[in-house]
Amino acid sequence: ESEASVPYQGVNLNQVLDEMDNGKSGANIVMLDACRNNPITGKFRSGQSRGLASPGSAPKGTVIVYATDPGNVASDGTGRNGLFTAGLLTAFKGKDLTLDGVLTAASAEVEKASGQTQTPYVNGPKTLQKSFDFHVTVEPGRGEIEKTFWTSIERSNDAADFEAYLQKYPAGSYKALAENRLKKLKADQQASSAPSPTAPPAVSSAGSSTAFDGRWAVTLICEDAADSGRVAKGYTLNFFSDAEEGRLTGQYGQIGQPGYLSLAGVIKADGSAEIKANGLIGDPKNAIGKVNSGAPYSYHMRGTFTPTSGKATRIGRPCEATFTKK
Repeated sequence: ESEASVPYQGVNLNQVLDEMDNGKSGANIVMLDACRNNPITGKFRSGQSRGLASPGSAPKGTVIVYATDPGNVASDGTGRNGLFTAGLLTAFKGKDLTLDGVLTAASAEVEKASGQTQTPYVNGPKTLQKSFDFHVTVEPGRGEIEKTFWTSIERSNDAADFEAYLQKYPAGSYKALAENRLKKLKADQQASSAPSPTAPPAVSSAGSSTAFDGRWAVTLICEDAADSGRVAKGYTLNFFSDAEEGRLTGQYGQIGQPGYLSLAGVIKADGSAEIKANGLIGDPKNAIGKVNSGAPYSYHMRGTFTPTSGKATRIGRPCEATFTKK
């Protein structure tokens, strides 16, 4: 309520900068989302009504960003955040995540929202603004996570996948689809297990698809891959798959979580196989292109099986899955 209360209720920017200087960091970034007005004007001996003047000194390699330019007042806006913070949040979703790119995009958002009456102000070395790069992972919202979960299982032939979805999202957007799919899978399972006196016995010779039925140990190896200058690191996964009447299914990881992978395909009587893989990105370093952890992906594989072993090659990237009958 008075000038004397400022040290107790305010934040001393010079003290913040001193702490940064003590940290001996090569880059310091301070973003001040403050209105730049003095809420107790008239009670200061100086009579100054617009504050946030530039600090006396700043550590080398320091960029200070103000919500608006000197002599102006920043708007709080009508949303959850002020115009400056809202602009930053939008900018962090863009492709150019250098400090200069983020601030340029944020400034454009602020100017647009304020009708050109507010422009963020930047004080600091331009070289740092060009070279500093934010590595931002945008957490997906609940709706996006649910959609990713559903995308990863919608073509599954495993009833447990849809039971897991309904358990996690009892009132989810895909509830009706999941219930219908689960009902059909259970009906098919009951029909296939019911005795049929007219049904011929399954042939288990090497020339029939049932010769490949059983549990298979899978080792999936993907080598380093480059695309448009970006290098995706190689990785190896070990998991199990099952074949029944020539239909192959398998999964790695936890359904709906980053790193999850499911396989679904058909092994024909001659041993040739077509396999579809659906998954969620685990470590973005393993993926081609700039993607976030949890992003969905899919690809196809073609392979050849014998009753005891098999190999399948991914289309579009040097990956090979080796299958060993257990």
